[in-house]
Amino acid sequence: MWLLIEKPDDDEFWYGELKESLLRNGIPIAEVAISVPKEIIGLTFPEEGRKVALDKLKMLSFSEMETNLPGVSLIEGVPLIRRIGANFEAWDMIEPILEDHAIKTGIPIEVSCPHGSDEEADFGEDLFSIRFYCACSHRGTEKYHEVFSFELDDGQDDGIKPSFLGVPIIDEKGRVVAEIVGTTLYILFDLVHSTGDHTGEILLKILDRYTAYKADPEKYLQEISAAYCPSYIEECSRRYALGIKELSEEIKEAEQNIKNYQRRIVESVRKRDVTKKHLDALISAGSESDQVLTDEFNNLRSLPGVELVIVGDGIVMVFTETIVVDYDSYSYELGKYRIDILTDQGDVRVFNLNREYEENDHPHISEGSCCFGNVSSGIAKFIGEYQYTVVIEIVMKFLRTVSSDSWYTSITDWPVVDWPTGVMCDDS
Repeated sequence: MWLLIEKPDDDEFWYGELKESLLRNGIPIAEVAISVPKEIIGLTFPEEGRKVALDKLKMLSFSEMETNLPGVSLIEGVPLIRRIGANFEAWDMIEPILEDHAIKTGIPIEVSCPHGSDEEADFGEDLFSIRFYCACSHRGTEKYHEVFSFELDDGQDDGIKPSFLGVPIIDEKGRVVAEIVGTTLYILFDLVHSTGDHTGEILLKILDRYTAYKADPEKYLQEISAAYCPSYIEECSRRYALGIKELSEEIKEAEQNIKNYQRRIVESVRKRDVTKKHLDALISAGSESDQVLTDEFNNLRSLPGVELVIVGDGIVMVFTETIVVDYDSYSYELGKYRIDILTDQGDVRVFNLNREYEENDHPHISEGSCCFGNVSSGIAKFIGEYQYTVVIEIVMKFLRTVSSDSWYTSITDWPVVDWPTGVMCDDS
């Protein structure tokens, strides 16, 4: 009795490793072609090689079928892991972790390391795809020196910036280290480049967060947003401290002017008094408890249409749900947006994440720059007063409003929605 394993069409390492393993164990092999139950070329070997082959293939399940060759049975099954391509120096370290995950979930895993490129996600529910050192959309390179408080080895720290097209996976410091898009997990840095001391621990932490998201997406997103509350407090406190320092220096300058320039005494005194009022107000605001800032942050991420809030150094990023605009008896789906409040610059930038038309994110937004008109000064004022919730309310209203008198491109460049069913309609 002989067994037959089908030869894969693409570059899969397991086929060559299977042949080597059989030969090492003294099992004769040959490549043959069959026409029943299907036309294929495959590797055939005697019955005594069954255990060696199955141990090497590590299938979730398999079956045997008769072929047109007498005494030859075709073995078909679903392997635990399907590895594509090279660049896996740490394979021996991560393979048992991936196998354990596949066995626990009952879902096979396809693994590749495109090495700094971008690839579209796979959305098949019967396959879990992991892409190391890869992103769904390439937004530039980045160094990841430390992940989950573990220092990475040389080479492992090469990475790609997050695309923010999927669900972020963050470490304890709030840094995005991976993204979930459909059933594809993009690990943004070259984790498998080296057999570092913490490679396995880092992979386990990422898989744990992936599993948590798949188990309860809503709870996971709430936890992600809540994790940025300390960053929000830190950002606001930093701005308070910076404002106090700047205003204190203005007071010193004004007092010096009073001493040195008698002819400007009236002007300097007035400036000092006004500035002191501003300083007192800012000190008062800066002394607010962490609970007050926590409440402000929760109000921000609870605004209608807000899906996620991420806070960084000098920036508050707000991710929206899908924006639909009613215009001329039709409803148009403009897509999801990321609103960037640049706290140091007193400016707002808005980017379309999934329905950008040429260089336009919106009929009134080009390359992230918004045509706010007279509202621009008001937005800068609210940012200066740390009223970020008010800023987002203004921008959300702006996103849901269009005017043919001032748009960069017509709203008809976006798809029509059959309101209220949400089914996309042909523009014709």
